[in-house]
Amino acid sequence: SEFTIEIVTHPNNPTGELRKPLVQDGSHVIYDMVYYWPMYTNASVKMSEDIMIFSSSKECGLGGTRFGWGLFKDASLASKTPAVVESTIMSVPEDSILRAYNSISQIINETPSSVTGMLPYHQFGREKIFSAFSRLSDAMKDCKGMDIQLMNDITHSPGAYAWLKCASGVHCADELKKLASIEGSPGMTYGAINEYMRLSMFMPSVEMDIMIKKFTSLCQ
Repeated sequence: SEFTIEIVTHPNNPTGELRKPLVQDGSHVIYDMVYYWPMYTNASVKMSEDIMIFSSSKECGLGGTRFGWGLFKDASLASKTPAVVESTIMSVPEDSILRAYNSISQIINETPSSVTGMLPYHQFGREKIFSAFSRLSDAMKDCKGMDIQLMNDITHSPGAYAWLKCASGVHCADELKKLASIEGSPGMTYGAINEYMRLSMFMPSVEMDIMIKKFTSLCQ
């Protein structure tokens, strides 16, 4: 019989929302949890889905390493994954495994905070990301320079990217680049219309300060 394999990004990229499956026909659901870390969302709920996949890219900042892992409830299904990996990418490079292992080991061997229960690495990253979104929201509040909105839930689950929406008919990425020299990715890249755009929140503090100043100048 036919069945559906649904991939749920949890939290979603780039909106940060904690999505649930849409298909209600007993489909096989894979939870893509690359962003399910305390830096990007309130990852306090212990997930227990049938299939959950993770990556070192957003946890450790190792995007180029291309190393991830999966958790399966079904042991027989899990036993088939090595053959799939071998047939698609042949093998995982040893240097990628060692790089990811060393990074993750450093993180999990830290002592959790007695106040938040978070590991220091996660606490530091969370403060940086949530602060960046708060500053961006303040800079864009009641924007007078152009009709633009920040769509992320900056209190509970901002995610790793700002998801912006401009006025109807406006190509948001082009308009922001023209008016304020702020560069982002058009919404069309992520299955939306170009009234939306994605703005990376991964940047050094100096660059973040410059971007916030640009939004402040544009919106005041």
